[in-house]
This record gives sequence, structure tokens and C-alpha cells, in this order.
Amino acid sequence: MTVPIVDVVVVGAGIVGAATAWRLAEAGARVLVLEGGTVAGGATGNSFSWLNAVSKEPEAYHRLNALGMAEYEAVGRALGEEVRRGGGCLEWVDTEDGMRRLAERVARLRARGYAVRWLNPQEVAELEPGVVLGSAAAAAYYERDTWVDAPTVTRALIARARALGAEVRERAPVTALYAKGARVEAVSADGARIGAGAIAICAGTGTPALTQMLGFTLPLERRPGLLAVTTPVPAGTLGRVIYAPGVHARPDVSGGLRLGAEDVDAFTREDTPLEPPPGVAGVLVARLYAALRVPPATRVQRVYVGVRPVPVDGVSVVGRLPGWENAYVAVTHSGVTLGPLLGRLLAQEVTTGRLDPLLAPFRPDRFAAR
Repeated sequence: MTVPIVDVVVVGAGIVGAATAWRLAEAGARVLVLEGGTVAGGATGNSFSWLNAVSKEPEAYHRLNALGMAEYEAVGRALGEEVRRGGGCLEWVDTEDGMRRLAERVARLRARGYAVRWLNPQEVAELEPGVVLGSAAAAAYYERDTWVDAPTVTRALIARARALGAEVRERAPVTALYAKGARVEAVSADGARIGAGAIAICAGTGTPALTQMLGFTLPLERRPGLLAVTTPVPAGTLGRVIYAPGVHARPDVSGGLRLGAEDVDAFTREDTPLEPPPGVAGVLVARLYAALRVPPATRVQRVYVGVRPVPVDGVSVVGRLPGWENAYVAVTHSGVTLGPLLGRLLAQEVTTGRLDPLLAPFRPDRFAAR
């Protein structure tokens, strides 16, 4: 029998792993975080990081994301500063079919109590003078949506976990798991075998390889996404998230704007070369010109490709692995919105055994029969 040297090994130091480690350490657990790369170096560091529940279906998943947004209140209190930025999100469309779908979404969100209302062109101009609505007669305004700088938040959560006694090792990929009966006893990483009382796998796209070591197949898609950051723009150019035809944008901490688009993501590969910036990055800027008044010299300064972990049914996978007494998992799309909430609920389950009813639709055992 391997003697545990830590209570919980957390695998992964993206925002989900960081939040889990923080909450475990806060509960008094001895925590070791093992990260194969660097803190926030995966999908977390290459995210648009829009906190929202706008298009999250089914309703249980919408509710989970809405509560994920609210969880940032606790994050701000713990870190001693407000980490959310921007005031709301504006979305508009330029086709009849798009307007029909947007109106249906707004009606659905209102019925669920989500803060959304229509703004006419004058109201949009008062809120964001630089926005160009074009032919759109109105825009949907999601009043409570915000954005965060995910790497900064993640590093702050890791620092908080460390202050509570957690140890964090970067460039320490887990290469093996050792079990006895229905319990994981140790992990192999960083050239050592480490005894653990429990393991929490929060490794993003690396999660299925780890659960497979325990005989559990977790069906997960790897979805590359491309984001571009522009050269700095004048203060006040944009104050919040916008979802315009063909491009979404928000301020970036660099002083530029962070841009993305779903159709660009569809053609992005994990090995898309970033230097020089691919032509699609220029397409994003051209679309930005049509949606927002920006200086004509605005260009792409940097391009990122992040690989997003997306469970095959589109919603989070959180909780204890079937057949195991002390092995847990948390992997999800929308990780920045959900990370702090899932981290708290998973830490609660690990330390107390309490299963929060909120997670009932999202447990790993839904894949156990596959």
C-alpha cells in the first residue's frame, strides 16, 4: 500500500484546476497540483473569456452557466478585487433569419429570468458610440454579461491556493496512475511516484487519456479556435463585449481588441501556423471595420489558437468516476464561465462526499454504458 503524502492531487492548472485546488486548500486539504505545461497555458490562456449563459442549452446547462457567472462574486471577494470587466454584451444581426433566431433567443432568456433587453439605434449609440449597426433596427443587450482576463484570474487562484498551503508543479505531466481495488493510490509525475488520498482530473483536452488509465472512456472533442488581438486602439473605442455579424470582439488587456468568429474557428486546425498571422486574421479585422469605428491603421498584432475540450453531448462532465472511490473529473466547454463554480462543487464532493443536485445532469456516469 502506498502511503498518501497529499490528500488530493489535482491534475491540470487551467482555470478549472486552479479553482478546484483553491477550494480544496481552503477546506484544509493538503493539495498538490500537477500541470504538464504552465499555469493557464492551455485553453484557459487562449479563450475569449466572455462570462455568459446566452446560448447555453438545455435549460439545466443554461442555469449552470448563469450560476457560474454569479460565482465570480466569491472570486472577487477572495482575491480582494473585482476581476470582471465591461458592462454587458451587445448582439445584433443583419439578416431576417438571423433576427428571427435572435428574437427567439431573447424571448427564451427572458422567460428564464436572464437580464436582456432590446436597444434601439439611439440607445446603442449612447452605450457604445463606436458601434455600427448597419441595417439592424435593434440590438439585444445582455446586461450582466462581462469578460475576464482568464490567465490573470487563473494565476491569482493558484497564488491563493499556494497561500493556503497547496504545492504547484509546472511541466510535470502525469504519466501513470496506480490503483488498488477501487482506489487510486498514487500518480507518477516529475520522475516520482506520489501517494495521494484522491485525484481530481481537471486536465482539459488531456482528460480522456487520464481517465482511460482507469478504464473509463470519456468521449471528448478537441475543437481548435482562433483568436486575434489587434494593435492598441484609443481608450473608449470599445467598453464591452460585442457580438456583431461575422465577428465578436472585446477589449484586451494589451490595449487592443480581442477578436474571433465561429466560421473562422470551423476552418482552424490545431497546427495552424501563427507566424506570419494567417489570412483569416485579416478577415476578422475587416469584419471589425464594418462593426466598429476603429482607427484605419488597426491591424493584427498577435494570433492564438486554443484547443477547447468539448464533451460529445456539449455539456460539462463533473464528479466521481464510476467504479472508483476517490477519482474525480471536471472537464467542460465554457470553462472560464464555469471554472470557479465547478471548482467549488467538485472540492465539496471530494472533501465531504456531498453530491450537489445542480450537477446531477452532468455526472460522468452518463457515459458509463458506452
